[in-house]
Amino acid sequence: ITEAGLLWRGSTIALSVGADPQGGPELG
Repeated sequence: ITEAGLLWRGSTIALSVGADPQGGPELG
């Protein structure tokens, strides 16, 4: 996993509280 992936997950989790933490594109 890359820093970009972590940032993506962090931003998506913040924007979508009910979303799956493992969802979205895996950039790492």
